[in-house]
Amino acid sequence: MQKLRFKRASLNKKLILGTLFGIFISVSIFVAIFTILYQKQLYVEHENTVKHINVLLHTSLKESMLNSKKSKLNRIMSNLVKVESNLMSISILSDTGTVSFSSQLEDIGNKAGDDFDNTSDIYKIISKPNNIDVLRNISPINTEKSCIKCHEISQENTTRGYIAIDYDVSNVRTQVFKSLLLLMGSGAMIVLINIIGGLWFIRRFILKPIHKISLASKALSAGELDTRITLNSNDELSDLAQNFNFMAASLDKKIQQLKNSKLFLQNLIDTFPDAICIIDKDFEIVLSNQIYKDKHRITQSNKKCYQAHFQNDAPCAPTVVTCPAFEILKNHEGIKTIQKHKDKKGNIYYVEVSAMPMYIEKNGVKETLIIESIRDFNTEITHSHESRLEEFGMLSCGVAHEILNPLSSVNFALSACMNLCHEKNIDSDRLLGNLKIIESEIQVCIKVTDRLLKLGAKPSEKSEIVFVKNAVLDTLSLLQWEAKKDNIKITHHYENEDELIILGADSDLRIVTLNMVHNAFHAMPNGGEVAVSIKVVGKFIEIVFKDNGIGIAPEEIQKIFYPFYTQRADASKGLGLGLAICQNIVKKYNGTLTVDSTLQKGTIFTIRLPRESANL
Repeated sequence: MQKLRFKRASLNKKLILGTLFGIFISVSIFVAIFTILYQKQLYVEHENTVKHINVLLHTSLKESMLNSKKSKLNRIMSNLVKVESNLMSISILSDTGTVSFSSQLEDIGNKAGDDFDNTSDIYKIISKPNNIDVLRNISPINTEKSCIKCHEISQENTTRGYIAIDYDVSNVRTQVFKSLLLLMGSGAMIVLINIIGGLWFIRRFILKPIHKISLASKALSAGELDTRITLNSNDELSDLAQNFNFMAASLDKKIQQLKNSKLFLQNLIDTFPDAICIIDKDFEIVLSNQIYKDKHRITQSNKKCYQAHFQNDAPCAPTVVTCPAFEILKNHEGIKTIQKHKDKKGNIYYVEVSAMPMYIEKNGVKETLIIESIRDFNTEITHSHESRLEEFGMLSCGVAHEILNPLSSVNFALSACMNLCHEKNIDSDRLLGNLKIIESEIQVCIKVTDRLLKLGAKPSEKSEIVFVKNAVLDTLSLLQWEAKKDNIKITHHYENEDELIILGADSDLRIVTLNMVHNAFHAMPNGGEVAVSIKVVGKFIEIVFKDNGIGIAPEEIQKIFYPFYTQRADASKGLGLGLAICQNIVKKYNGTLTVDSTLQKGTIFTIRLPRESANL
């Protein structure tokens, strides 16, 4: 507020100084012109007076000469000097410059001074001592016909003498100065009145409205979007205030729309199960979802991706770390990589980063943004566990039937044993036979539960020998009841059993088999056949899962390995993680998982795992 008042005061000062300067220049020019003209006018009036005196002297001189009354000339000139207060002296000079007659008798007979100029009929200003200005008029006395009686007429020189009149014009300067003071005083009064009135007008009708507009502009720039201006006038400033109000209302509406769009976008990415962030070309995080913020350390001064992900002070070296942002800015293609991030506490954890480019136009320039989807492997394990629970739920009925049949046999054998115990003569052969039945059926139950336990076992952190045939066939046996229920036939074939060995986790291979076969079941809603073959191909073990289901459309092939993507032919619901988990497990073993499918004919999934150099 004080600053604004200072600006208004400065505007007042500028206005006053500008007005005074303009008035000063105008008045100076006016005074100069007025002084020159006024002084000239006074000189003209004095010259006219001198002319009248000159005419009078000529007349008196002529009369005196003709009547031989020359002695009266001095008296006449003295009387004129006395009557006219500003008349200083009158002299009649001969043609040689000698004073013949004068109002100052002491000058008679003297030669005229150096300031005498015999130029015909001139007026000039002569400065005398004591700051006296004299208007001198020198007019010639020409020979007339009446002069023939007393003087000889010369053809060469017709001038008989001169009349010199000195007139005091010192009062001209005083009169001009007085008039100038009067003029300047009255002008200054008028100017002062105009300045006061102008300042009041400017303050009332210009500065105050501008002050209101300035305050409103500051409030609007500070974020007070409901700021409006009210001016009780109907002029250009009022129009400016109305335009300001319209602009403020439009700005408020646009900002509200922008906030709603930003909120919608934030809510949208907050629904994603993975951490999401958007990075610009300067590696600055421009947007992120809540999961990302909960996991990473982000502040106003810490918004670079390398600061949030790795807690580094400089961008990552692309030769050391695979930087998705750097690779996308360089190649403009999507990328997927595994990185080690640091959480808010500085703990290291592994993530899978999937990044894609996004192009926007900013100020007419095309810019590239990087969208990163960051999946914590701990989350992946949770999803894998959920998927396993789903698969185990599907197995529960089949396992229950496989266990129920031997338990029923055990129940009958136990009943027979109890009946034999009530007989007087116990038949030991029959009792031993029933006990063998019980033992055999219990072994069946143990095998079923052992297969189930191996399927659900947590993968070992260390590599171990895995017999591929046993892991695959045991899992297939658990699915037989479910296959019969859905009118599906499971067949298997294997070659070189002794060579079907890899290094890895037994439970991982079983869960891959479970997911692949279940995937085939869902592709055959009306029944069909699943053929599983295992063989050695060079340095790899090849496991093929073939079904004669409805197949997969070509445009869907690339999507089936995406997490949470599901599109089952039997319309059943799932998490959409089965194939994604299989692919991750196979990649972990440095293997490959490929697919070949034809609509309405079936699909073939081929898994190849290294026989010797698996890093598990």
